[in-house]
Amino acid sequence: MSISPRTLAAAGSASILLALAFFFLRPGGLGKFNDTGTSTSSKAAWNGNGKSAQRETTKRPRRLRGMRIDDPEVQQKAEAWYQDLLARHPEFLMEFKDVPDAENGFLQFLDLLEDLNPGDAQNASLPIEDGLNLMLNGTNPFDAARLEAWITKNPELFQRILSIAEAPGQSVKGLPLDRYHFIPARVARSMGLLLQASTRAAMERGDPAEALRLHRASLNLANHFDGIEIPSLLTKTVSALLRLSATDKFQKSILPSLVGNPKALAQWRETMPLPESINDTVPKLFAGEWHLSMRMYVLPALISGEMSRLNEGTPKLETAEQRAVIESYTSQMSDYIRQSHTTPVAEMIDGSRDITHSDPSLSPAGNQFLEIFGFGSRAWLKGLGTQNSIAAQQDALLAIALGVEPPPEPITGAAFLWDPTTLTLSPPAAAAEPLGIALKPLKLAAAQ
Repeated sequence: MSISPRTLAAAGSASILLALAFFFLRPGGLGKFNDTGTSTSSKAAWNGNGKSAQRETTKRPRRLRGMRIDDPEVQQKAEAWYQDLLARHPEFLMEFKDVPDAENGFLQFLDLLEDLNPGDAQNASLPIEDGLNLMLNGTNPFDAARLEAWITKNPELFQRILSIAEAPGQSVKGLPLDRYHFIPARVARSMGLLLQASTRAAMERGDPAEALRLHRASLNLANHFDGIEIPSLLTKTVSALLRLSATDKFQKSILPSLVGNPKALAQWRETMPLPESINDTVPKLFAGEWHLSMRMYVLPALISGEMSRLNEGTPKLETAEQRAVIESYTSQMSDYIRQSHTTPVAEMIDGSRDITHSDPSLSPAGNQFLEIFGFGSRAWLKGLGTQNSIAAQQDALLAIALGVEPPPEPITGAAFLWDPTTLTLSPPAAAAEPLGIALKPLKLAAAQ
């Protein structure tokens, strides 16, 4: 497709949550906080309505890159500060879903991580040998026998992956924050690639029903990461990579066998990702970003003085200045979230609108920290816009194959360009300039 996982991940890694995570994370977190921000023991959690719940969690080492900012006094001050912010900014309050554990795909994913690597879930990985990995990544040719050998060797693990992917819901209600503030994308990506390869294998052995089931599962897996109540740019990046990978595999290995079969094409079209409402997505994402960054990184790091490590030579902010910086950031984020419901999408992704801006009431040092909070969001939003356009282009190609009206490019509203001679669907020029969304042409080619 027209955007690589590396490109989208790079854009996402520049967000405040990711930027700070790479400074302060690995392994562990900055103390245990649950989904309301209240400190919790290794077993106690919060169920979203003020009552305690019990959830077993794995104890993790707390040393972060040689720093110790999980001091109980720091945690207590950060918790009190966070609760005060919520009390004065109720627009950041979150609503949690009631999803049984047996139906909670996100919880089951986290449990899998801890079973794969007890005590250090954030460094978990699936037991996939290099040869299979190269095949799944597309470096080596597809080899159904190699895939089948792995599934035969790991039947329970594969069934567990499929069960997680097919789970109907996702929620972080009752989960301590340090279980999900940083998601190891490589496990999610490997799960998606295994399901996508299994989709192709089922199709090639003449089992289209099973192929469709596996394809649906690979896409539903993505929902577990951006469908939770407190998503972030990181979890959204994971879900985007899963959808882009599934769409790419469909275009290359499944679609050619469906050309000329309207019934099958219609079935598969119903499963494909559609463009989402960016005006709904962005407010939810940045609200989640505020929650996670405040609770896990910013407040503890400011209070402890470790935030100054982000900018060498920047002095530790005094308490009054710390509060001024956080108040400015919270107010600016609140304004951005509120405005994002109605701001034209092109304006959000064209780089002309900042998340945060300089505050004349702050000192130069305070504004340096404020600048960090909004760093990289423009690039990430452009990646979100590109993902949306890719989904629309794929859907438009399938619509044309079915002889129905294709949807337009969602950001510009311009029509995709269809060449009936070469059977190629190209993006409208308006999407490339001035938005910088670069889409590649898609070809509707039957299998040879």
